[in-house]
Amino acid sequence: MGLIECKGITKRFGEKVALDNLSVDIPKGKIFGLLGPNGAGKTTLIRIINRITIPNSGEVLFDGRPITQSDVTFRRRGDCTVRWKSATRPCTLPS
Repeated sequence: MGLIECKGITKRFGEKVALDNLSVDIPKGKIFGLLGPNGAGKTTLIRIINRITIPNSGEVLFDGRPITQSDVTFRRRGDCTVRWKSATRPCTLPS
């Protein structure tokens, strides 16, 4: 079980399928990168994990439980900084 688990994520924008049944497990304590060409769905996945965009189907788990808005906080100062709340220690992701 990873810190962040995406299970069967699908996201459509009209007829365009951005993510099609994507599953990924991001382990605790590891650096994880998303690589792919333009339009591959990288930003869409990040927006779903951060609860900015809602998937058409699938789920995101944080530390083994469904992710909630209280797991993610946003501070606006020009750019958006995302802060994950964790049982062990908070981790700030650079924008």
